[in-house]
Amino acid sequence: MITKQQRNAGVLFMLLGAYVVYYAIFELDIGSVHSPGSGFFTLICGSGILILSTVLVALSFIKGTEDCPLWGKGEWKKPALAIAVIFAYIVLIPRLGFILSTAAFLIAWGVIVEHDRPLRIAIVTIAGSASMWVLFEKLLRVPLPNGILPW
Repeated sequence: MITKQQRNAGVLFMLLGAYVVYYAIFELDIGSVHSPGSGFFTLICGSGILILSTVLVALSFIKGTEDCPLWGKGEWKKPALAIAVIFAYIVLIPRLGFILSTAAFLIAWGVIVEHDRPLRIAIVTIAGSASMWVLFEKLLRVPLPNGILPW
């Protein structure tokens, strides 16, 4: 059974998908399959969002909806903590730099959100920060903020 919240999310995503399709068609260059433009992939993604959300909304009217609370008792805490950790990461990137803020983010995520074991947090933090830095800075040559680190 589809809940009313899921139907409402479907309507919201229908609007989002319609906007993305409109934007891709009228504001970006779509190009062709053999020579795609900047709006080609945007059009495909927007169409997928629009189609899937339309199916969800249609099914909710065909099968009906059930009424249930959005959050059970205490279930809102983990998403709220996740949003707070992500917001802190966004604020820290320009100040501390990519590596330190990513390490702090992974530690905070493991401790605050996931309540993971210290050894696993350490491994994920070191491997995650280093591999993301190598991927973006060295392989993709994306300039990342250094922050307080000298390199």
